[in-house]
Amino acid sequence: MRRYLRPILVVVTLCAAAIRADGTATWAQGVKLRNGPSMTIDSKGAALLAPQGVACGSNLLAVSDTGNGRFVLYDLRERVTTPKSEFAVAELSRPTQIQFDAKGNLLALDAKSRRLGRVGLDGAFLGFLAVESGGGPAPVITSFAIAPDGSISALDIAGGRVLVVTAEGKFVRQVLLPSDCRAPSGVAVDASGKIFVADAAGPRLYAAAKDQATMAPITGSLREDMDFAGALTVDAQGHVFVLDAHGGGIVIFGSDGSFRGRQAGFGWLDGQLRWPASICFGATGGLAVADRENNRIVTFLIAP
Repeated sequence: MRRYLRPILVVVTLCAAAIRADGTATWAQGVKLRNGPSMTIDSKGAALLAPQGVACGSNLLAVSDTGNGRFVLYDLRERVTTPKSEFAVAELSRPTQIQFDAKGNLLALDAKSRRLGRVGLDGAFLGFLAVESGGGPAPVITSFAIAPDGSISALDIAGGRVLVVTAEGKFVRQVLLPSDCRAPSGVAVDASGKIFVADAAGPRLYAAAKDQATMAPITGSLREDMDFAGALTVDAQGHVFVLDAHGGGIVIFGSDGSFRGRQAGFGWLDGQLRWPASICFGATGGLAVADRENNRIVTFLIAP
């Protein structure tokens, strides 16, 4: 099975084999990753503690340093990652997932209140986002993604759906999750507005185009590829990167669900991950992963 053949360290993958039930193999073009730098401290030399969120900007990397109840910013200019600033926000005392919004502020999910709040890069709290339910039950948001048009896709486990709202929280539409999606764990949106959801229990990957009202599976069971599907992100070419939260890997798919490879491994050495919590794709062509149990942020470069 594929996940038992994965390397311990990150390697360059030229192609990936998908094994059919009859034992024959089909081959898909793979995606190449190589290790980048890791971040473990802030600008004052204090250590990160169980970080759960990363947000990739053009010149900034933002981290929700969840164990310390704060946010940490890193400067990415000139391809050097330098600790820039850090701040705590009383209203968001346990920040987890974060993303940059269209105005350059941070939108953060607080694990304690289950609410989305905005934060300026100077640490100023800019208010909670009131997410309209569209007439359904009050949403319980466990993950979200900001689309290129500024809309927000919020994974609502109470309603068994993805709520699409404007940047101000106004209801736009809902995309229902099928009944066999029992443990949705993450959501991502590509440049076309296509929404992807990972199901940890399957594990399986679902998707819905911009005009579709219900998620549909784009993969079969991913049990051969991962132990527990977690957070996910999409790059500019439409590749979907899904974290294996329990197995410490990054599993890569095409936008159609085709298998493109698995990299990284469980551990604490360079290129390894322990209970990774979130992942983002940066404008400079790299990935950042919140490596929670290793108390660090790990980066990977996508090779040409």
